[in-house]
Amino acid sequence: MRGQVPAAGSKAAGALNERYVWSVVPSLAVVPALLMHPAQGSFAISILLFINYLSDASYFRAGYLPRWYMSLRSYLTLLAVAGMLSTTAHYFKRDLDRARARMEADDAKRAARTEARASASGAAAAVASEMARK
Repeated sequence: MRGQVPAAGSKAAGALNERYVWSVVPSLAVVPALLMHPAQGSFAISILLFINYLSDASYFRAGYLPRWYMSLRSYLTLLAVAGMLSTTAHYFKRDLDRARARMEADDAKRAARTEARASASGAAAAVASEMARK
């Protein structure tokens, strides 16, 4: 039985199968996040990283992972989640700045139209009063 992982009992075999399936889930779950807008996608990836950490922590508590793995995993997950959240904050701020600039431009156009109407109606009133004098 070379090449196979020795497992004692059906419970251990079930755990190995579950870990194998779970090892594929993060790469499949991140695909929709990559198709999202950068702010939402980065936030979704940070949540997926945290969920993956919780899964590894449960495997560690069950005794399936060595101690060194979780100590390394903790720091790496913290750094990756912090990076994704900073990316989320960057794109969220950029989107807010763009929306603010767009709203200010729309307000300026609206003010210019209102001023043009006011001057046109003022000119029409001046013409009407001039004609009334004649």
